[in-house]
Amino acid sequence: MQGYLLLLSAINGFTADETASGEQAGAGGGPAGGDGQSQQEMAAMFAGYMGALPAEHFPNLRELAGEFSLADDGERFELLLDIFVDGLGRRARSGGR
Repeated sequence: MQGYLLLLSAINGFTADETASGEQAGAGGGPAGGDGQSQQEMAAMFAGYMGALPAEHFPNLRELAGEFSLADDGERFELLLDIFVDGLGRRARSGGR
């Protein structure tokens, strides 16, 4: 039952993020809502910022800067579900509640 309730929460959160007004930040790094161009511009700006951080202090963030681009919403949702189901499976196999 807890897995079901958590899955609903995850789906509701994803849906809220994807349908929020353009003023709010989406999970993919750009503003939720609005047109795809502005989302891509925000993602590029964020990736540029991360890539410009001092390497001696933020080597990992610099290395991952390119990963902050927007992903396809469908692919992100499928990944969310895959991670959720995999986690539930591991928990069930280990005898967790």
